Amino acid sequence: MSNRVVVVPSSRHPLIAGDFCQAPDTSAAPGGVINIATSERDLLARTLAEHDDVAAVWHFGSPNGRAMVEQASTGNLKVTWVNIGRQPDWLDRTQAQGRD
Repeated sequence: MSNRVVVVPSSRHPLIAGDFCQAPDTSAAPGGVINIATSERDLLARTLAEHDDVAAVWHFGSPNGRAMVEQASTGNLKVTWVNIGRQPDWLDRTQAQGRD
């Protein structure tokens, strides 16, 4: 078994996820490695945070959503990463690389 990813696309820009969906289909990645789930973001985040078979949740969203993910993940001591109100500069090595 390998790592699997569940991606919840942006509600403002959902078509990007559809385009991204084609990349794993045309690559050597096995089926089921990348999964795209569409619905209301906080509802899916809660479901993933509470699910025992999900090892970690990375949530970028509202302060209420962030607090909900951290609270929902305590039932199984799931690792969470939240943006704490800041937007990292992904082109800056000091912010985009490292342990997280």
